[in-house]
Formats: sequence, structure tokens, C-alpha cells
Amino acid sequence: MASGGWYGDYGNVSWNTWLRLRDYKDGDLVEEYITTKPYNQTNARAIDAHWIRLTALGEEYYRENWARYRELYPDVEAPEPEKVEGE
Repeated sequence: MASGGWYGDYGNVSWNTWLRLRDYKDGDLVEEYITTKPYNQTNARAIDAHWIRLTALGEEYYRENWARYRELYPDVEAPEPEKVEGE
């Protein structure tokens, strides 16, 4: 895991890294959101799932910087971004 398996890792990325992406100086690159499943009588509760996704700015940043980071960190698996119409 990114931080050696410490509590707070999410998707093998440390929580501090997620906070840095969320609080990026030019705008949030990621955002948190919650989905709720319908009430389950067996468990007697509704279940919330917490997620993190790229914002529109995060997607743009990824497309613009993918090649540079690929050169700097060739061992990191990161899919090539999809082309956007007009590029």
C-alpha cells in the first residue's frame, strides 16, 4: 500500500495524497460523493458507499500531464487518457 498499509489508505493511495488532490491550489482535482442503497430489511439499515472521483479539472489535468508523469514514473501503471473531440 502507498503508506505501508496505514489506516486511511483508500485505493492504495494515502489519505494525505487524496487531501492534496482535493485541495489543489487551482481547484479540486477530485471530489468525494456518497451513494445510498435502498433500505435492507435483513440488515435493518440503508448502506452508504463513499467514493472519490476526478472532477472536470482533474480530468483535464490528467490529460495535460499524463505524458510528463509517464516519463518521470515509468513503473507506475496509469492508463493513457482518452482523446477529447477537438484535440
